[in-house]
Amino acid sequence: MGRRAITPERVINECLRRNVSKLPQ
Repeated sequence: MGRRAITPERVINECLRRNVSKLPQ
C-alpha cells in the first residue's frame, strides 16, 4: 500500500493530540 496510508486510527490520534494541546494544563 502507500507509504502514507490515511487510516481512522491516524486521524483519531491527530484529533486527540490537538485536543490535548488545546486543553489547559
